[in-house]
Amino acid sequence: MTFKEMLFRLRWLLEEPDSSNTRWSTTTVDSGISGTTLLKDFLNQAYRQMSWTSSLQHMLEDFHRFTTSPAREPTSSTNTADSGTSTTQIVDSGLTSTVDDYYNGMLVVNTSRSNAVARVEDYAGSTKTITLDTAIPSQAAADTYYIVKDRFHLPWSVGRIYNLRNATNGSKVPVRRAHRMDILTPKAINPAAPRDAILFGVDHFRVPVTSTLTADASTSSTQIVDAALPSSTDDAYNGWLLVNTTRGLHARILDYTGSTRTATLETSIASQTTGDSYFLLRAQRFLQVYPPPDTAYTLELRHYRAVADLVNDYDVTLFSEHTPGLDLPLVYLAAHLAFLQDGKPDRAGEMLQTSQSMLKSAMGLEHSESDVLETMDPGIVGENIDYPFAQYATV
Repeated sequence: MTFKEMLFRLRWLLEEPDSSNTRWSTTTVDSGISGTTLLKDFLNQAYRQMSWTSSLQHMLEDFHRFTTSPAREPTSSTNTADSGTSTTQIVDSGLTSTVDDYYNGMLVVNTSRSNAVARVEDYAGSTKTITLDTAIPSQAAADTYYIVKDRFHLPWSVGRIYNLRNATNGSKVPVRRAHRMDILTPKAINPAAPRDAILFGVDHFRVPVTSTLTADASTSSTQIVDAALPSSTDDAYNGWLLVNTTRGLHARILDYTGSTRTATLETSIASQTTGDSYFLLRAQRFLQVYPPPDTAYTLELRHYRAVADLVNDYDVTLFSEHTPGLDLPLVYLAAHLAFLQDGKPDRAGEMLQTSQSMLKSAMGLEHSESDVLETMDPGIVGENIDYPFAQYATV
C-alpha cells in the first residue's frame, strides 16, 4: 500500500464502528496528506516500531564503509601555535584548512603540556583559529601540538549495528555502547574508557549554538525565510529540525534554498510568522575509535537500515519491497497507538491483537509463537534516532 492508502485505512479504523467519533473527521485525506499530521505521526511511529522487531530486521540488512582518514595532522610531526594562543584557543597560520568547522569534533593533543587533550568545539577558517571545549592549562604560543580524528559520523540510514570489521585486514573490531563520559572525554583524560574499541554515540548540532534566529518577512506556517541563515548551499539543512521557540512547536525541514535562505517545512507550524524566534537542530550518530587511529584504514559496518519517515502520497515502506502483506498490520499497530492516546485501552488492545495476528500470518509464523510485536528493541549497540524534542523547546 502507498502512504495515502494507509492513511485512508487508518482513518476508517479509527472512525468505525463509532461513526459519532468526529475526532478524526477533520483530517482530510482525499485532497492529499498535508492535513493529516496526527495520522502521519501514528503511522510513522508504528513504522519505526516494526523496524525494531527482531523477526523483521533481516529485511533491513545493509552495510556501510568509511575510512579513518585524515587520521592525524600533521601526519608524523607537530604544529606550532602562533601568538594569540590561549588556554582555550589555538591560532596557527600553518593549519591546512580554510573551511569553517573543518576540525570540529577532532582532538587536539598538546605535546608541550604532557600530551594534554581537548576536543575542538569550533574552527574559524579565515583566521585559522581553533576553539577548544575545555581549557588546556598553561597552553600558550610556541606550544607544539597535533590534531587527530577519532570520531566518524554515520549517515542517518545506519540503524542498529550488529557487526564491525577492519576491511583493510579483515579483523573484527569490538563495538560497545559508550557511556556519556566515554563519549565526551578523550582517553588521556579518562583512563577508564575501553581500549581498542569502537564507541557509539550521538552528536547534536545546533544553529546558532546558544541563541536563536529571527524569521524575516515572507515567513509562513510552512516556510522560514531568514537572510541570517549561515549556509548558501542548497539542501544544506534538509532533514534538520526547525524548533520555533515563539510557538513551542517543531517541524522537519523538507527543502532548503541557499540563494534565498528559505527553509520549507515538512509539516506546518500553526501561526508561524515574521519575527518568530527559532533555531535549527540535527542529531547525528557517530563511532568513536579508541585509541585514536594513527593511520588510514577502512571500517565496514554491518547494520540494519534505519527507516525514513513516510512523507509523500506514494511513499511505500521498506517492508513492502520485501514481503507483501506487512503494511496492513502496520496500519493496525498505528490504530493501536491512536486509541491509546485517545484513552480507549480496550480498542487499543483489539488493534494490537489484530496487528500481531496479521503479522504472524504474513511471515508464516505459527500462532503459538511468542508475540512478535513484543520483541521490539532498538538494539544494544545502536538505535534509530528519536530527537529529544522536549529538552529543546526553550533556549
